[in-house]
Amino acid sequence: MADNRPSDKRSIQNILINRPMQREFTLVMLGIMTAAAIAVGMVINFTLNGITEGAPQTISRTTLEQMIFDANAQLVVSSILIIFIAVIVTGFFGVYFLHRIAGPVYRFGQVLRRMGTGEIPSTVQLRRRDFFKETAEELNKVIQLLRDVDSTSQKLENLITHIPEDTLTPEVRTKIQEIHSTLAHLRKSD
Repeated sequence: MADNRPSDKRSIQNILINRPMQREFTLVMLGIMTAAAIAVGMVINFTLNGITEGAPQTISRTTLEQMIFDANAQLVVSSILIIFIAVIVTGFFGVYFLHRIAGPVYRFGQVLRRMGTGEIPSTVQLRRRDFFKETAEELNKVIQLLRDVDSTSQKLENLITHIPEDTLTPEVRTKIQEIHSTLAHLRKSD
C-alpha cells in the first residue's frame, strides 16, 4: 500500500517554508551586498580615473609603478572599509530580524510549558512586525478549545454534583464516582 504522507526530506519545493520571512531576509541581504559591490566598483572607478587624469603623457617605469602602488593602497583600504561597513550593517539587521523570529518562538515556548503543566494560558499576542502570526492564530485556537473543554467538564461536574444521592442505586453512585474521577483527571485540579 502506498504511503501518502508528505516527506520530511528537503527538496526544492519545500525549502521556502515561510516565504514572506525568507523573501524579506534574502532581499535585504542581497540589497546590502549589492550596495557594497556598487560602492567598491565606484571606488575603483574614481581611483583609477583620478590616477589617469593627472598622469603625464609619457610615464617612466618608476612613475607607473608608484601610481599602481598608490592606486592599489587606496583600493585595498577603501574596499576593506566598505566591506567592513556592509558586515556591520548586516550584523545589525540580522539581530533585528532574528528578534522578530526569536520573540514569537520564546512566547510559544512559554505558552507550551504552561499548557504542559495543565494550565490554560491566555492567548498569544505578537508584536506588529513579528513573524509566525499564523502559528499564533492556530495556537490561540488550541487554547480556546482547551477553555471550551474545561468549561464543559466544569458544567458536567456541577450537574453531577447536584444529583440527589438518596434516589441513586449503588451502581449509579459507582458510575457517578467514575465520572467524577474522569472529570478530575480531565481538568486541572486547583
